[in-house]
Amino acid sequence: MKNHGADVFAREARFHDTWAAQEGADGVTPAAAFEALTAQENRFILSLLGGLKGKTILDVGAGPGEASLYFASQGATVTATDISPGMLALVQQRAKKRGLRIA
Repeated sequence: MKNHGADVFAREARFHDTWAAQEGADGVTPAAAFEALTAQENRFILSLLGGLKGKTILDVGAGPGEASLYFASQGATVTATDISPGMLALVQQRAKKRGLRIA
């Protein structure tokens, strides 16, 4: 019997790896994703979290890294996870370019 869950997982990882390969280190604006007037849900989350300096955050499904990069830029210790090794590599590339550390 075929494991359909594994097939879906592999297909999703490939899709996101392909997406990551098309992105560059400059492809996101983390501050805009969290501070712009149009980012109401993220501004709400920030209001609940309070100051980020010194907090430890796990970003599950980090994707291209907007949240991971923003939280790290505000002084949080961030660990990024994603189904896609390519996306994780992209997050690391973007973090390095900005002088940030993301585990």
